[in-house]
Parts: sequence; structure tokens; C-alpha cells
Amino acid sequence: MSKTESPENISFDELSGLTAEVCAPGGGHGPIAAGINARLITEFRGNSGKIAGEVGETVDLLLLTVTGAKTGKQRIIPLVFFEIEQRVVIIASMGGSDKHPTWYINLNANPDAKIEIGGGKFNARAVTVTGDDRENLFAEVCRTMPVFADYQNKTQRVIPVVELKRID
Repeated sequence: MSKTESPENISFDELSGLTAEVCAPGGGHGPIAAGINARLITEFRGNSGKIAGEVGETVDLLLLTVTGAKTGKQRIIPLVFFEIEQRVVIIASMGGSDKHPTWYINLNANPDAKIEIGGGKFNARAVTVTGDDRENLFAEVCRTMPVFADYQNKTQRVIPVVELKRID
């Protein structure tokens, strides 16, 4: 994948490579993640929150800006999201890894985040959903995208469900 390729050429094969990289030690910080994320962010912002091609036709993406727990630096992460009962929900699956994604660790330390969905932006507070509410939301996510059930089956940890509550 070269830096000159247009974002609409992002394929599921590349996303599979990203999943493998994310699940590796230090996950999510390698060249595949950086390259794909940069292309997704550019296309997302250039097309009012839309991604062309097979990825954009299959999933809804948002951009999540978090503050690093250790560095204090702002990080932008494109993530699949779900709107369930007027709630914006993201899943900290990391492809079924036995560890949480870095963005989730950062949200636990600094729950206030910036969200971009479509052409809009808003501030939000991240809340990890628990109990029956978590189970119901996760079941709905799995009905929509069964791969998340596969991810849960791959790990001993309970994959966090995070609600992004608008605060402005």
C-alpha cells in the first residue's frame, strides 16, 4: 500500500491486516494502522463523513479524538459505531485480543472526547456500559455485525461496550 493510493482503495484485506497488527503486542501503532487510519481520516473529512468502496458500504465510521493517558497527546481513531436507541455505541474489541485497545485505555483515563460523525462534530463523555445494559447493547451489535460475537469468543476478557454521551 503506497502513500499515493487513494482512500477509496482501502479493502477488507487491508483491514484484516490492520486487525492482525492491532492484536499484536503493542497493537495499533504499526505502519499498517497508521497508513490506513490516515487514509480513512482524510477521506472521512473530505466527504462529509462518508467512506467510498466496500468499507463505506458495509460499516458506519466515526472519528474519535482521545487524549493519551501517558502522553496527553490528542489521537484520532476511526472506529465502527452503532446507533442503538439514539445512543452512539462503540466496541473495544481489538479483534478479540486479550488486551484492551489503547483508545479504550485512554478513554478510561480521560473520558472526554471529540466525536465526528457524518459532517458533524460534538464533544462527548465516554461511559463503559455494564450489566444487563451492556449485554443488551452487545447482543444488538452482534445481530448487526456477527464478527463481534466471534471476537468475544476469542478472548477471556469481557469486551467493553462504550457509550459516547453528547455533552455540548
